[in-house]
This record gives sequence, structure tokens and C-alpha cells, in this order.
Amino acid sequence: MNKLTDENFNVIIDNEKCIIKFSAEWCGPCKKLASIFAELAPRYKHLKFYTMDIEESYKTTNKLNIMSVPCIFIFDHGKILSKIKGFKTKEQLTELLNGITTVWSKN
Repeated sequence: MNKLTDENFNVIIDNEKCIIKFSAEWCGPCKKLASIFAELAPRYKHLKFYTMDIEESYKTTNKLNIMSVPCIFIFDHGKILSKIKGFKTKEQLTELLNGITTVWSKN
């Protein structure tokens, strides 16, 4: 999975449809979510999956007002489509992503 930093964050989100998992090394639920992301990424080839460490990228974390992890953002060329706080199961994320990709396929 690709890693984002404060330096490349805006370039990536402005030019792609992406899902970003904000996490920290010490966060147990974040580690569980990492394996779910790895499993889901191949199913959604038109959506780029990224991770961002909140302790390494505090400027972006502060800008987005992320107060706890895990936290997931879905972007469409710079526009925030969804902000999900807390751990979500594979089924919950699949339902959310299927809904968003259905809307994209109609546009």
C-alpha cells in the first residue's frame, strides 16, 4: 500500500480517486484495518488505496481535524466524499465503497 506524507498529500488527492487510512504504529485497530485495506485494494482498481501516519504527517492531520485513529477519508480529485471515524469491518467498508463506486459509474 502506498504511503502519503505532508509533502505529497495534496498532489495525490487533487489528481485521483482515493481512500486514505490515517493511522499510527501504536494503534491496534489500525493494524487490523491495514489487512482489510490490503484485501480490498485489488477489488477497486479505479480507486487508489493509501495510508498516512498521523505522527509523521501532523500538518495534514491537523488540517483535516483528525482527532483519533483509525480514520478514513475518501477523496475524488480533491473533494472529500466521506470521512469515517473508527474501525470498520471488511463488510462495512465494502458496502460503503460499493455505494460510492456505483455513483461514480453513473457519472
